[in-house]
Amino acid sequence: MKVRENLILRLAVVFYSLLLATVFGCSSGTGIDVKKDIGSDGGTITASDGLTVTIPAGAIDGGPITIEIKSTTAPVGDFSVLSTTYQFLPSGIQFNIPVEVTIPFKFSTGELKLFWSQLLNENVFDIISGTILDDNKYQASITHFSTGFIGLVTNPSDGGFEDAAVDGGIGDAGYDAGVDAGQDAGLDAGADAGTDAGMIGVWKDPTTDYYWQITPPADKMTRTAAGQYCSDLTLGGRDNWYMPNLPMLRTLVRDCPASQTGGACVFNNDEYCSKNDKCNGCGAKEGCYWDENLEGTCADYWSGACTSAIYGTFYYYINFATAAMDGVKGTTTTRYVRCISVD
Repeated sequence: MKVRENLILRLAVVFYSLLLATVFGCSSGTGIDVKKDIGSDGGTITASDGLTVTIPAGAIDGGPITIEIKSTTAPVGDFSVLSTTYQFLPSGIQFNIPVEVTIPFKFSTGELKLFWSQLLNENVFDIISGTILDDNKYQASITHFSTGFIGLVTNPSDGGFEDAAVDGGIGDAGYDAGVDAGQDAGLDAGADAGTDAGMIGVWKDPTTDYYWQITPPADKMTRTAAGQYCSDLTLGGRDNWYMPNLPMLRTLVRDCPASQTGGACVFNNDEYCSKNDKCNGCGAKEGCYWDENLEGTCADYWSGACTSAIYGTFYYYINFATAAMDGVKGTTTTRYVRCISVD
């Protein structure tokens, strides 16, 4: 089994409801529980043990919302937990701009990483590369809230690491073809399409400063596979690609005011994950409802998600043939994906 050398690797782990100590003697928690209201202007929340979360301006729409960080039971898997395990609340919230977390750890041994549970499956952790600071703290960027800790992989060769897109429904062949399509085809998209010098295959939207993949993969993918594809993508000299959330993807909509950023279409992050009746788009037209610099099939593209206390999780998408927006349940449905990169 191969292990892809990229910023994010996937590691399946199982949670057990017990207090434990790892082989390095790190306990499951230290009684951390801190709250702070933060809105669209951003802010920083700091715990008593030195953990900090810095939310930049614009990462949250509206608000303020109550950010809470508390210690929780450490997971069990082929790794050593070298910090307190934290739960970041509200779990599942996605940010328009990456958020910086700085987590204290016990001591440095081996190649430390941030373990961060996935948006769609809290029992599966992504491994996120970051920076080790001088005061025994690890700093990295995340795009959603879930559960996280600093750890060390102890046995990566026995199947704990999975190839990308194992649960994605497209397999290695489809995954690799998607990477090739996104990278190689992007070279033909032209450097003149509003890109910065040297950023072949990448378009920088002058209205948001977001970087977008010009030519997305030709094949549809499940949402899990799409997220992993973006995480693994290196394009235009950039390697911090990820799947956009709904507010980010809406910034690409053109010529349909209701679906554009700030338009009449409203999705509510409530117990129903409801939306109003203004999200049906503007009907079919010649071409796609996106900027002329972008390429790809005019169809459904994955974005963020909403977890309903009543109906479960809905996975959002935008149809760029009509500019309609909607959500779908289930993890086997396939859509297209266009990756985003943010400074």
